[in-house]
Amino acid sequence: MHRVIGFLVCCAWLLCGACSPQPSSPSGALDGTWAGTMTGDGSEAGGVTLVLAQTGAGVSGTFVMTRPSAPDRTGVVTGTLAAPVVLLTFASPAPLVCSPTVTLSGTLSATMTLNGSRMTGTYSAFTCGGAVGGTIDLTRG
Repeated sequence: MHRVIGFLVCCAWLLCGACSPQPSSPSGALDGTWAGTMTGDGSEAGGVTLVLAQTGAGVSGTFVMTRPSAPDRTGVVTGTLAAPVVLLTFASPAPLVCSPTVTLSGTLSATMTLNGSRMTGTYSAFTCGGAVGGTIDLTRG
């Protein structure tokens, strides 16, 4: 009899654990327009604007990056949200031509932390001058 009761208690415990809420990505947590700054290692600060849409854990949208001494860069942004971590990839349709024999994709990767209507984090990319990185600070408008 004790074995049967022990077995039933164990089954109930397992079932309760299986029914507990699993970590999730809040739907629509990233929807909207995000704007802020990018500050690079040894380069001038610039502005960045993202327009994002979230479906489940997936994120997609567009971006515009501006710097006073360089042309604006535009393109698509894709990524994932595993709250509070947001992983983003920025891809420009125009490659970065460094020389007649060297062309880079111009892709930038960012690891961000979502906190309500603010996202902060770091980015990295390869440029004609080598690897660069810095910080991004965005607020949803």
